[in-house]
Amino acid sequence: MGNVYFAICGDLVKIGYAADVALRLVQLQTGNPTPINILAVLTGVAPHVERMYHREFHDLRQLGEWFSYRGRLRVVIAHVQAGARPTTPQAVAYYAGLFHMEQIDKRPHADVRKTVKLAREYGYSETKLREHLLARGPEYLAAVASYERRHGALRDAEM
Repeated sequence: MGNVYFAICGDLVKIGYAADVALRLVQLQTGNPTPINILAVLTGVAPHVERMYHREFHDLRQLGEWFSYRGRLRVVIAHVQAGARPTTPQAVAYYAGLFHMEQIDKRPHADVRKTVKLAREYGYSETKLREHLLARGPEYLAAVASYERRHGALRDAEM
């Protein structure tokens, strides 16, 4: 058993497997002028978990084991950082479909447009986003109303 790690360098994330993540980070950093940092680690997992992550995020692959740090991958990593242990394709799909509400809560209430854009990037339900924003208080009510006057109602697309 070893560890699946998520290391960030610029806007790319390496999904790798190592027995000693600290040693592996030193090896990766050698000859690389851009800092590489560990975002999250899944400890005590089998090597097939790394391969499963590579398959699950194949559409974000840039080169080898380096992936674009955005969308579903970013969400899954945030959940791993929070203590989740998605080690099956079903668990990864579940966490990838969740939008981290903390992302919304860090946004200024007046900038609903950026929040909606971020939520769409993460694939978050617009209906749930609207409910969450409206529950934040009257200043959000005004901001959501203003957004919806300009861009239309926040609701999920009909399938």
